[in-house]
Amino acid sequence: MKKYLGLEFYRAFSFDMLMFYACQLVFLTQVRNIDTGVVILLESVFWYLQTFLQVPGALIVEKLGNKRSTILGSILWIVAILMYLVPGPIAIIFLAEIFRAIGLILKSIVDTPLIANVTGKDYAKVEGNGIFLYFVIDTICSATSGFLFKVNAYFPMICCLGICIASLILAVKIKDVSIKEESKPKNSIKDFKLIFKNRFSISLFAYAFCMCGVLSLPATFNKVYMQDIGIPVEWFGIILAVLSLINGLSAKYNQQIANIFKEKTLSVITICTILAYGILGVAYVAFKENSAIFAIIVPLFIIQNMSKQPYRIYMKKYINERVEKHLVPKTLSLYFLIESLGRAGLLFISGLLTDNWNIGVAYLGMLGIIIVPILIVTRLLKKSLEKWVLSLLEILNKVLRGFILLLILIRSMQALL
Repeated sequence: MKKYLGLEFYRAFSFDMLMFYACQLVFLTQVRNIDTGVVILLESVFWYLQTFLQVPGALIVEKLGNKRSTILGSILWIVAILMYLVPGPIAIIFLAEIFRAIGLILKSIVDTPLIANVTGKDYAKVEGNGIFLYFVIDTICSATSGFLFKVNAYFPMICCLGICIASLILAVKIKDVSIKEESKPKNSIKDFKLIFKNRFSISLFAYAFCMCGVLSLPATFNKVYMQDIGIPVEWFGIILAVLSLINGLSAKYNQQIANIFKEKTLSVITICTILAYGILGVAYVAFKENSAIFAIIVPLFIIQNMSKQPYRIYMKKYINERVEKHLVPKTLSLYFLIESLGRAGLLFISGLLTDNWNIGVAYLGMLGIIIVPILIVTRLLKKSLEKWVLSLLEILNKVLRGFILLLILIRSMQALL
């Protein structure tokens, strides 16, 4: 949509720090001479900050407003990249990670209401087009960053700086369409209490805790899966590139997906994810040594990646539409916090299952967890599935939980013996 082209490019440039992740590790280890272990520690600090500063971030947004908050977020990103580029002690990089985390928090909280207030009912389409642009540009950045680094080790970071500056310019140009509200004193504690008293918000948070964690797993575990079943390493890049393209296309055409399934979109996404995880788990256990498994897993990997972006777009859309406008930033901050906790928790559980058994058991374990959000979302949107479907899901959930508990019990007894 040409009308919102500037917003779409802003969304693409502000979705993540383009070019940054492709070169961060080699830049810090080879240019700044920081040990790999320290780099990993710095990255973990970033994600802890990203998780636990969500609520303070919402309070900053409440004081500054949407537009000024996203401008501040863009400025913090620029400052963080400059800190990377300027020689100095490791404390400078640590401070850069703090600025980078706060910048991402501010932008993630305000981008949805800021864009939605301008685009109205076209929000999902504009958001999808922006994310699609991000994946296209990210693919180009990933493909060229290594060559740029060889020419000059600073070039990728300088390109990242240029993209952040472009994001700032586009943020300044966004027309801030504020929703007029009744004048009432702001009370943050009261606002958070209102959010937690809202059944819609609680259901949404429970759904996000399970679903986001599950949708985050393929980024790590699909590589382990491919390695375990003997797919040649040279195919990894091709398969992952195709999946990245699927990610972008599903974002771009999310509106068409929603037009087909309408209010049942989240239910359909969740059911497809359930089927993908279930079949992947069974296929690993039953056909690991069979070359035919390759033909089974690729379509399932595609289904997993087709679900991710529409899920994220529509979760934010539902929050923006169904939560009182003055509570949207705080609700989004809590939503991102709970997503992060869910991602960390499910990664930990699936890691334990993989370490003690195999990736197939981990997928089946996740299947048992994914069934919970489908039961939540059907009630969340006040839509019911056929009774027999719900009954089947509940039975399957109990069977899988029992299966996982039995495996844990057997492993514990083996350890004791």
